[in-house]
Amino acid sequence: MTKEEQRIEFFIRVREKFEEIEQLAQDFELMEDYLSILCVGLLEEQEEEDSYRVNAISSIFVDSEQEMGSLLTHLAANYDGGAPDTGSIDFWMGQGGDA
Repeated sequence: MTKEEQRIEFFIRVREKFEEIEQLAQDFELMEDYLSILCVGLLEEQEEEDSYRVNAISSIFVDSEQEMGSLLTHLAANYDGGAPDTGSIDFWMGQGGDA
């Protein structure tokens, strides 16, 4: 399998995972409250030195810009340049603002 074929297969499988996550919300009858912003990307080195392009796949499941803003605020507030502190209740309860 070529590198390009590997990347295509990767994105196909990522899309399947996005669908699995949404299915979890359906299985737990949480679709009325479900929000998501999912994005996965791969860097692709360009011919210019230190130049990269991002190839990405995303899924946004919100009803309004306000809900999207709340999720993005949560992401920004919890970004610390490293691994998130998943041991903190704040991580799980979301400090991302009101939807």
